[in-house]
Formats: sequence, C-alpha cells, structure tokens
Amino acid sequence: MSNQSLEQQLQIATQKARQSGIGGTAYIYTDPANGSLKLKLDVVPPESREVLISNFASALAQGCQMFGIQVKMYQTNTGETGSEK
Repeated sequence: MSNQSLEQQLQIATQKARQSGIGGTAYIYTDPANGSLKLKLDVVPPESREVLISNFASALAQGCQMFGIQVKMYQTNTGETGSEK
C-alpha cells in the first residue's frame, strides 16, 4: 500500500470521527529500553470511551500481529486490571 493511499485512509477516518463528534487527547508514554508502551485516551464524549478504546486495542493487536508479534490482551469492564479477556 502506498504512502498516498495510507494518507487518504487517514483523512477518511478523520472525517468520520469528526462527523461522529468523537475527539479527545491521547497520552503516550514509552520506555523503549524496557519494552514498555502505555496509552491513555481521554475521549469526548465520555459515552464513546469504552467502544473507542476497545476498537483501538483491537487495531493495535492487529498491528502487532502484522509484525509477527504474538498478542495476549487483557481487558476489564469494571475498572479492575489484569482480568483476562
């Protein structure tokens, strides 16, 4: 896929997000030496947070798999950490 094609897909996705009224801020923390990456999304409106974060996690998992990285995903729905999905 060409760079131009990726840019077009990004523009389409951005337009759809604007139309849906979803926005917010992403905070990305990395520690490359320890292989650590942490992402915090403040999503507006808050009602969209759960769906957007679940979809984002799925997209990240697919990206990892494209690089041949095995994915083990853990998700909670109650605010607790460490529950296996």
